[in-house]
Amino acid sequence: MTFTADGKPTLQRMLKGAAHSTAAREGCPVEQTPEWQAMLEIEAWRAVMPQFYFDPSANAVFRRPETLPPHERPARN
Repeated sequence: MTFTADGKPTLQRMLKGAAHSTAAREGCPVEQTPEWQAMLEIEAWRAVMPQFYFDPSANAVFRRPETLPPHERPARN
């Protein structure tokens, strides 16, 4: 999936687009761009830290509520 439920691009899609733009501008292979390397690092990080997610609207990383300790979870009404 390259878009979130609200239609915004995922972090992976944004980094791939930036990597292709940089590669075209600088004339180097896409895999050698810093954006591509960042995407690979983030994907590796996600594989070992699934309790976190990236929110493109806030441009930040958050911990999933269901993985928080019980005393830190948001109250349900």
